[in-house]
Amino acid sequence: MKKLGFLFLLCTSLCLTSCFELIEQISMNADGTGEMTITLNMNESKDKLQKFMDMEDGVAGYKPPERKEMDTFFSKVVETVSAVEGITDVKSDIYYEDFIFSISASYDDMESMNEAINSFTTGMSRGMVNFKNDYTYEDGIFKRTFVSPIEAENYDNIPMMQRIILESARIVNVYRFEKAVKEMSSTSAELSHDAREARFESTLSDIVKGVKSPANEIRF
Repeated sequence: MKKLGFLFLLCTSLCLTSCFELIEQISMNADGTGEMTITLNMNESKDKLQKFMDMEDGVAGYKPPERKEMDTFFSKVVETVSAVEGITDVKSDIYYEDFIFSISASYDDMESMNEAINSFTTGMSRGMVNFKNDYTYEDGIFKRTFVSPIEAENYDNIPMMQRIILESARIVNVYRFEKAVKEMSSTSAELSHDAREARFESTLSDIVKGVKSPANEIRF
């Protein structure tokens, strides 16, 4: 019987049952340095996922991964992020019982943060979620640009499995700043009462279709 990487199996199970979240939390200091935390949260489907993981015979000829295999997979993802220049204090939190997996780190600048987030997202999803992050901080302006790798008119041509993943998954971006935000371009993001936190939420399918966009330009 064959074995697949555990995240593919979990995502396959999730797509047939419920949703999961990919959460980016970015705290930025006035000089452009800061901390980031990226979390893959599958907790909403933990009961169904646990049943899936407990199946000795697997599904459709594929066996669920063993704990050792998952540990090895996460270690490789952490190693990849740790190798990014400008990234320090890398830590991972793995809660197998709740199906929540996260990694946190400090970054020296936006370039290193971009590479770290992209490495984590691509590695965890085995390339199935491959949206490139492009954050910049110049002249007192925090900016996230976004270009979907898939044209909206081609959405229906996406393979069924990938389309189910996009429609099941949610993305959450949380940005925290030392200075209060004076202005932001996004109409999809929400600003906290003290104007020091901006939050964006959407399904990945709405982002691909152009219904919402994580793109934002924030001035202080």
